[in-house]
Amino acid sequence: MAIKLYDDTNFVMIASAIRAKNGLETQYKPSEMATAINALKMAKDVEPNNTSSGLNVNFKDGADGEKYNSLILNIPPLQDGTGDPSPTNKRAFKDYARFILYYSGADKTDYETYTLNHSTLGGSIDLISGAESYFNISMRLANYSNSLTTYTEDGVTIFYLPGAYDFGDIYSESLKTVEKMSSLSEAAQNMPNNSIAGSKGAAQSSIGFFIRADSFSTVSELIASIGMDDNYPTTWMETNTITSGLFTGRTELGVNNLWAIGYQVYDEQLSQDIPLEVSYKADPILYTQGVIMNMLPQDQITGAVANFPDGSANPIVEGIFSIVPNQEGTGDPSPSNVRPISGFTGMNITRSKTNIWNEDWEVGGINDSTGVPNAETNKIRSKTFFRIKGGMTYYVVAPQAIRVLFYAEDESFISETQNISNSTFTAPSNATKAKIRGTNSYGTTYNNDIAINYPATVTTYEAYQAVTKSVTWADSAGTVYGGSLNLTTGVLTVTFKMVNLSGRDWDSGSPNQDGYIRFVNHTSIGDKANGYNLYCNILPVKSTLIPSSPTTIGISGYSGNANIYMAISSDMLTGDLSTNEGRNTAFKAWISANNLQILYELATPITYQLTPQELNTLLGTNNIYCDTGDSDIKYRADIDLYIQKKIAEG
Repeated sequence: MAIKLYDDTNFVMIASAIRAKNGLETQYKPSEMATAINALKMAKDVEPNNTSSGLNVNFKDGADGEKYNSLILNIPPLQDGTGDPSPTNKRAFKDYARFILYYSGADKTDYETYTLNHSTLGGSIDLISGAESYFNISMRLANYSNSLTTYTEDGVTIFYLPGAYDFGDIYSESLKTVEKMSSLSEAAQNMPNNSIAGSKGAAQSSIGFFIRADSFSTVSELIASIGMDDNYPTTWMETNTITSGLFTGRTELGVNNLWAIGYQVYDEQLSQDIPLEVSYKADPILYTQGVIMNMLPQDQITGAVANFPDGSANPIVEGIFSIVPNQEGTGDPSPSNVRPISGFTGMNITRSKTNIWNEDWEVGGINDSTGVPNAETNKIRSKTFFRIKGGMTYYVVAPQAIRVLFYAEDESFISETQNISNSTFTAPSNATKAKIRGTNSYGTTYNNDIAINYPATVTTYEAYQAVTKSVTWADSAGTVYGGSLNLTTGVLTVTFKMVNLSGRDWDSGSPNQDGYIRFVNHTSIGDKANGYNLYCNILPVKSTLIPSSPTTIGISGYSGNANIYMAISSDMLTGDLSTNEGRNTAFKAWISANNLQILYELATPITYQLTPQELNTLLGTNNIYCDTGDSDIKYRADIDLYIQKKIAEG
């Protein structure tokens, strides 16, 4: 047996964490670490303090019936409307009047309402001590118009207020707040258009704030257009008393969840989730278990299937599941090859053990050349696709020969194996889905004896063992066509949107010598990202700009703007094509008659806060996947299995 030497940072960190907890100076071998971790103890009469923060605070080590150390509402400004503030999308500040704090344990949910003595724009409140700090509209941009000046670098102009001001976090009705800047050069290089930033570091003593607004070249133009109020943290001269008193709730043993919502004075429909910072007393045993869990080595795996051999039977650290636009069929879309686009109102996340085939079968064959099911009656086949990871090696357990067929994410056929039984195969690198079909020798009845195993070292049949977690967002986000879900934080990010073409006007030129016409949207699609990332159901998507004189049908974006360009043949239209007005009318009629679908990438993703959820790994082998795209899993590994994996990797 070869002797292997390792310089693994994870081992060093684990050993250091053990020594920090047990107070010893022992040098640990990897094989001794599991025993040392399990030997860690904590006095039961000492309740350690712990903290948690976020929109949804949840912790699992609460002490039984203890008062919270602190419970702080970090209240962001409340603005009406939607989308990022801009000079053309002003979002006025509104006052908060009350907050509702929800809290729950393992078997109950309760809430308390906090009404303020007078309204506030935002700030912070500690519901335990009563400590307060509030926003106040104290700064109007126009008041500083004589002091504002400009700085230009690489064609980007930054408006800034020179002088020593302590504005803290600054917000605007007309500009998006971005991270604070430490210099004018940093602002010019990093601030997006229509944004405002406070100052930090070296800039704090010389600059009050930075603005980038490319539509304006002078200070007077900026002031005339925006003329907005900005607010920043300051302490009220009088106490803003919480008329309903302070929070008196206690921690429950184990699981605790807290979240808060703030409401406007005059419009109860206008509300906002409030971030929390919580300090609490933890149960010593549960706290110790959490410490031990957090000392376990972490690893990360990504792909159509996130598969790993060293799970620790603990919740994953983070799970991000992609949502890939779903388009039926294969080949380039065209009026004769319509490929409908659909979205998702939820996803199913599955965790299975060694066998990744769901054993869902039916009688029938699959064409070896096209991958399309056929009506053969002397074979069995998969009834549905199962997830597979490209480039990964699997072991087929089967008493008679079968074939494994591979497909891309859009379910287009890639290739298949030859007849295979009790042997390994490696999936093509671009495969994300698969099916199996039997051969004549297997017969037409499934006998619970076929498995597609990961890892490929498992060579015996094991029944499909899986747990599926379903997540829905229909009520909050509706239909989502593309994006991702962070299951651990509950953040749903939407990156694609279906454009509504109803009533939209188009600019066009006369039909060229080949009979083709290019159409461009007459008014800008404000939330579309620049570029070519489009999907369409009846036109092929081009990766270069549709030229002014096209030679074929197609659709494209453009790297320099947010427009959509389409080219169609004049014989696809009916009506007067001699004028732009006539072509516009004919094109809109064609769009309506053909149910044209266009999916585009958003310039700024939209996020929704769903309920965070846990997903536990199995001890040992795990295969984790979802039905909407790839999975990105960060997990805690079992220390013994992790060491074995590292040794096997050499």
